[in-house]
Amino acid sequence: MNTPRLLRLRQVIEITALGRDTIYRYIRAGQFPRQRRISERASAWREDEIKEWVDSRPIVELNSETPQSSGSHRRSRRAANCDTAREPVPTASAVAVGTRCADS
Repeated sequence: MNTPRLLRLRQVIEITALGRDTIYRYIRAGQFPRQRRISERASAWREDEIKEWVDSRPIVELNSETPQSSGSHRRSRRAANCDTAREPVPTASAVAVGTRCADS
């Protein structure tokens, strides 16, 4: 008899590269295997179910029409939050907490 190996949450996180909250959100949505109760206060996932879920994930296709990310998304979000024409130059305390706007 070949008994499936049981994985604890840390192992599932390592295998899937998902965060804890994402795993539990996917479980609630029915998009991820449910864990099994292994004791009064412990649960685990079957390794074969986790591997099957990983194998079911779509492969990323590179599309020549989609521009490659070069950090422009981050710059555009920062620019959207800054209106340098109307706001004064930030103080040193604002810079320390990361609210500084780009000069260009």
